[in-house]
Amino acid sequence: NFLRNAGNRNAAYVVEKAIVNCGPSEQETMLADLLNHTPGDVATLTRSQCGSMVLRALLRLHGPLVQQLQEHLRLGAPHVQLKGSRHCRRLLDGLTLPSLAKVSEGDLGQETGAMGGA
Repeated sequence: NFLRNAGNRNAAYVVEKAIVNCGPSEQETMLADLLNHTPGDVATLTRSQCGSMVLRALLRLHGPLVQQLQEHLRLGAPHVQLKGSRHCRRLLDGLTLPSLAKVSEGDLGQETGAMGGA
């Protein structure tokens, strides 16, 4: 299961190397497998260092499936708790998805404001 392996600490390094070193047809197969999951499930990968590493490798690829992955992440962002996730922030900063960046900044700003007032 690609989603499970992408989120697993040990397997994620192997998955990332496979994405970088395999051919375009294998890359498309991995993307298609990930896109079979709900946007919320895919977006949960942004919460961990390993999951974010795999997503960054996939987002560096080119093609229509990469655009679908970006859309999956955009749709899944509201379902994922973004507060305090530095891995999520790093990933979203690298994307050209302004709506995700705004959600992340807004959540983090609220958290910072709450902490400053306490």
